[in-house]
Amino acid sequence: MVRLLSRFHERKLFAAVTAGLYFAAVVLGHEEVSKIFDWMREKLSFKVYNNLLLEVSILITLIFAVLTIIRIRNGEHKHLQIALWLFTAALVVVSYKTLIVFNAENTHYLQYALLTLPVFALTTRYGETVFWVSFLGALDEAYQYFVLYPDRKEFYFDFNDIVLNLVGAGIGVAFIYTLLDVKANPFTFNSPLRRKWYRSPAFLVTAIISFGIFTLYVTGLLRFYPSPEASGALIVLSRIPAQAKFWIEPKVGNTFHILSPLEGVVSAAVIMACYSFLDRFSPSGKRT
Repeated sequence: MVRLLSRFHERKLFAAVTAGLYFAAVVLGHEEVSKIFDWMREKLSFKVYNNLLLEVSILITLIFAVLTIIRIRNGEHKHLQIALWLFTAALVVVSYKTLIVFNAENTHYLQYALLTLPVFALTTRYGETVFWVSFLGALDEAYQYFVLYPDRKEFYFDFNDIVLNLVGAGIGVAFIYTLLDVKANPFTFNSPLRRKWYRSPAFLVTAIISFGIFTLYVTGLLRFYPSPEASGALIVLSRIPAQAKFWIEPKVGNTFHILSPLEGVVSAAVIMACYSFLDRFSPSGKRT
């Protein structure tokens, strides 16, 4: 895996193309993947189908955990890695218990964890990697809401999925940090260790998006929920009213909570800030 990261970093165009093609496959493959899951649900009962996906997720997690623990034993910052994985594991448990309806949604974690590999090779920064992967995850949700299902009733811009994608990005950077935080790490970086936060492209993009959203909201072109006041809005982020109850109990699946736009943005900002602290600790690989 370290060799793959090194190859991506040495061939940035290859890394960018790989990231782009992979992301396109994730975004454009929604309908085909949904058909596969629907076929499985028809062939099996929903209970068997849902439990099977959970068992597969647990098996992948156990294999991944064993490999990670072995790697941590060779790390230079063992205590930091343990704290990092405890934090990441807590995010997975909390997000699974509160945001996921069907176990098929566990694919969010894996999909966006894998995307961190080529993105990190391009940025060489953990915080920026989480940001860009999460940004791509938000574009994925925007594509589904505005393009793929523009007429579907009872549909909303899914901040739940954005946070799940973000947790997947966190898993990815935690794994990368664990890979690189070992003695005799051959991976080198061609970028400076630190730079001012306000010079980061991620900060610039965040500022532009924030200003755009603020402007649209103030001018009445953006509203979060349908209402008489939203009749003239250009963008409405939900086709259903705000939920009066915290927990939603679907006919099938797990009880879950629908994140409001404010909850989603605050949760994403806090999680990204936490992973950004990794950039303060240099892995043993040299930075040139």
